[in-house]
Amino acid sequence: MATPVVTTSDHTLNFNEWAQIKNWLSYSDADGNAAVKYQFFESGIDAGSGYFWTPDNAHWAASTTIEVNASDLSNVWVCGGAAAGTETIWVRAFDGHEWGNWEYVGTDDSCMKDGKPPFVRSCGSVQS
Repeated sequence: MATPVVTTSDHTLNFNEWAQIKNWLSYSDADGNAAVKYQFFESGIDAGSGYFWTPDNAHWAASTTIEVNASDLSNVWVCGGAAAGTETIWVRAFDGHEWGNWEYVGTDDSCMKDGKPPFVRSCGSVQS
């Protein structure tokens, strides 16, 4: 059974700019299974770093795993931070059978947490 894969390219967000995360993602599964859930993780710890917004929480704390149903993906937004820098966002998908791997795109490999390899390519560079 193949694991699901989420990919995206790097994106730039300006100060307090908002973007729907669904527009950054591409999903594939070699078995043809549709995505059932997604998990997101934003590793910025600076007070001015970017953050996620969902209808359930207007400002998700950094280093918090957010799990959403694939049908609710359009309700996940990311906001650019208040300071120049790089944000590293991780994402993975669940196809109803198993979770895909975590992957990241960023400029600093020290973003790994607990030895987990990060998963997606959605790093938003924040420009002031």
